Amino acid sequence: MVKFQNPNTVYRPTDIIDNMRREFGVEMSYQRARKSQEYAFELLRGSLEDSYAKFGLYSHNLARTNPGTALSLEIDSENRFKYFFVALGPCIHGFHSSMQKVVVVDGIFLIEKYKGTLIVATCQNANIQIYPLAWGIVDSENDASWTWFFMKLKEVTGDNEDIVVISDRHPSIINGVRAVYQSANHGHCIYHIKGNLRTVTQKIEIFLLSKKAAKAYALEEFGNYMSEIERIDIKAWDYLVKIPFHTWARVMNSVFKKNRQNSIFVLIESIRKRLQKWFYEKRTNAQNCTCTLTPIIEGKLRKNVDKAKKWFQIKHLLCEHAVATVKKSGYSLVLLSVLYC
Repeated sequence: MVKFQNPNTVYRPTDIIDNMRREFGVEMSYQRARKSQEYAFELLRGSLEDSYAKFGLYSHNLARTNPGTALSLEIDSENRFKYFFVALGPCIHGFHSSMQKVVVVDGIFLIEKYKGTLIVATCQNANIQIYPLAWGIVDSENDASWTWFFMKLKEVTGDNEDIVVISDRHPSIINGVRAVYQSANHGHCIYHIKGNLRTVTQKIEIFLLSKKAAKAYALEEFGNYMSEIERIDIKAWDYLVKIPFHTWARVMNSVFKKNRQNSIFVLIESIRKRLQKWFYEKRTNAQNCTCTLTPIIEGKLRKNVDKAKKWFQIKHLLCEHAVATVKKSGYSLVLLSVLYC
């Protein structure tokens, strides 16, 4: 039974078959192993029906014990579960006080008996790490469910030109953003663009060029990469130009996929526990941090400084000559002047 107590443990029917053969010398069919797995899960975590029955009380206590939490639980006309949304108070506070206003949304299909979709909204903190903002459970990815989720999300984020919503190109997400956010911007994830690009071409150089184009910050550089794509594969170029260039963005995928086979109660509680652990660890790391900037950013800057020292050969140039060279090259003088001038 210990194998089933951690909701993050992946213990498959094939693992049960192997364990039974190794530990007891008993052969077991896959169907029996699967039923044994389901029975063990129910003993330890309760039935799916019980999970939904007590979810209302759980949601109430979740909001009560986390001040500032935005939570919404919606039922249908027959008093059955329909939608769920939650953004914990500490997540909301951190978003408004410390995060860039770029919110990545993604849907993950649930594979338990009653299906559904887990929706996750995340940001990226100053140390280039995932910052969970909000999540919800809906029946499926459709216009009604995404619009409802974005209505709740807007209550947390607000709606202004500083807000950027990043997603894949699912039609219901596009429709939901348009229906709810009047001022915020909407971008598309380059990871999903790249995935869809595979249906058009299999040329590795096209994928590499599209990735470089997405990372380009100068329009001229972006245009050069796109011209190269057009030269190599006109079909791939035609697909990419149909996507508004200003909506390209780079994001990280959700980290909650491994819990999607659990009941709704276990799923949400496991996410809450993970967030509690993350916030504790990150607070501890922040309190012990001696960097001027965040560790990852400072590390990247130091590497760039080392490259700059080699490139400009700072030790062999007068400061004004180095400055003139940097200006002519179009690079920033800020870091160079602070450290060397």
